[in-house]
Amino acid sequence: MLEGKILNKKSGIESYYLLVSIIVINFNGKKYLGNVLDDCISSILNNEYFNFEVLFIDNGSSDGSVEHIKHSFGHDDRIRIISLGKNHGTAKAKNEGIKASKGDIILLLNNDVILKKETLTEMVKVMKINPDIGILGCKLISPSGETQSEGESFSCFTSLLNIMYFSLWKRKNETKTNKLGNLNMVEWVIGAAIMVRRNMITKLSLYDEDYFMYCEEEDLAYRAQKAGYKVACLTTCEVIHYEDATARHFSAWQRDLRARNDLLFIFKNYSQSKLARALLLCILKIFYLWVYNFVTFDKFGLREVSSNFKAFRYIKQYVKPPN
Repeated sequence: MLEGKILNKKSGIESYYLLVSIIVINFNGKKYLGNVLDDCISSILNNEYFNFEVLFIDNGSSDGSVEHIKHSFGHDDRIRIISLGKNHGTAKAKNEGIKASKGDIILLLNNDVILKKETLTEMVKVMKINPDIGILGCKLISPSGETQSEGESFSCFTSLLNIMYFSLWKRKNETKTNKLGNLNMVEWVIGAAIMVRRNMITKLSLYDEDYFMYCEEEDLAYRAQKAGYKVACLTTCEVIHYEDATARHFSAWQRDLRARNDLLFIFKNYSQSKLARALLLCILKIFYLWVYNFVTFDKFGLREVSSNFKAFRYIKQYVKPPN
């Protein structure tokens, strides 16, 4: 276990800080994010935690992101830049970062996330006190301060209720959680900012690269819980997330990929009986979305329905014929 020994000037007591590997995934961040990319890296380098390394994993950017980061932050020996040459997707980029990292604790960040000074310290503290937690997220907020997520649920039924509730009453159904002090014990956390244990993610053979992008964090959390680890969200710890700041530039592709990976997740992980129930709820969700968006003349909603139909065609390769 890699630790740094720090002398507290006030107390004269030496404290040990686990080495944290912070992995930032980038694709054309200079082009799509502008100053947000610099703000992300600056927020990491200026946080109050003492012992960390930063791995900037570039997924084949063509906008000069790598050169820009080298010029702006290359003087700081805590940051390493790894160029993958082409866009392999976020799941593989995360895996390459994990393989190249040294810390026993790993923080995976989107390049559109701004850390607060205390974020890393508070998250590491939770991981040290709770050895059964394998995955830890924190409260995601928008730049305007609105809450984006405090933990998520796998339930297809909850997903269906959320869609109906939001479309009819303009509100979202809250994710069911088991509250433990400042921790929400949840089923999965959004991958914009999550902390994992190296021994856990190595045991689980890293992220599943079949997902390319979206749902890889759900899949990891599902497998982690099957292996006996807990997933939690630290609700008193906030990070600013410029949600979909890059992906929104590829809206049609993004919509298709989300729909495909939602189905891929349940085919990969659910038992036959659970899969049958989940598929029924998915079909009900699609039918509801089609009726609602047809009645309201929402062409964007109808495109989402189209993406869900496409997903079923793609997923055929994962349906195993009976023996």
